[in-house]
Amino acid sequence: MSSFIVEAEHIAEIIKHYEDLPNVTKYFYNDSDKKEITLPSKLKTDEALAVVLGCANLKSYNARYPQYKIADDIEDKNWLENILSDIKKPKDNKLTYAELINMCSCLNYQSMDYKFYDHTDARYILSTIKKSFVYQWASEETEADNKISWSYPN
Repeated sequence: MSSFIVEAEHIAEIIKHYEDLPNVTKYFYNDSDKKEITLPSKLKTDEALAVVLGCANLKSYNARYPQYKIADDIEDKNWLENILSDIKKPKDNKLTYAELINMCSCLNYQSMDYKFYDHTDARYILSTIKKSFVYQWASEETEADNKISWSYPN
């Protein structure tokens, strides 16, 4: 198993597309802690989400490859700043829901190399975002009335 730091654009596009969905939640819940997730308050929601997800990816990489950890974290800070910069750019409208869902899966995989990742806010935030893409994709793919059944559709 290997780990890598995804491109800043990868996280920025996930966030931009999530923020553009209809009726998205700005509140996230950590099922492990049984409490609402508190995002960094000095940032706008999209920036806070990007920082949380970016930090999880960095933490995973640094746990997998501690020998490459830079003492002053300059590269890590620059990478996070690149994500925040990319959030301000127009979203890539060519991305499909399937691609966004796979991008969420990739980011999750690249962020799971540190202890207790499964209990982190980042994991639950990313899971919520991914589920939102799945729900919207299903909504658009169903009948004209866009209703989704949670049970077997008769």
